[in-house]
Amino acid sequence: MCTYQVKVPFRDVDMHGHVHNSAYMSYFEEAITDWIEVNQFVSDINPMTSEHRFFIKKIELTYHLPAHFNCVYEIKVSLKKLGNTSMTLHCEMIDNSKDEQNLIVEEDAVWVYVDKVGMPATITSPLRDKLEVLL
Repeated sequence: MCTYQVKVPFRDVDMHGHVHNSAYMSYFEEAITDWIEVNQFVSDINPMTSEHRFFIKKIELTYHLPAHFNCVYEIKVSLKKLGNTSMTLHCEMIDNSKDEQNLIVEEDAVWVYVDKVGMPATITSPLRDKLEVLL
């Protein structure tokens, strides 16, 4: 698991100070990018240099509580499932500002491993080995 912090900017809130639903996906993408870097997968999936890359097939968000302007939240990213040609990442946005942790939003994202023309491919051994230790 990897943790990442995000501070909600003004551009992402409505006039009530609540985060727009679409902004959560951007926060999770930032956290997933950090997870990729921390776990040293960049060279394995870099679309500019790698033979393979991941495409997002499905994203599912579950909203629990609103997030607010100028607050700092922790995002936890973990590998939930590893398939032959795909993986599912699980992200949780947590409010740690009080005595208890409050789950704000969670996301499950299915990423499909593809070749240069976009056809699903079996996740290669070196990358699979790196991913399996994260399950």
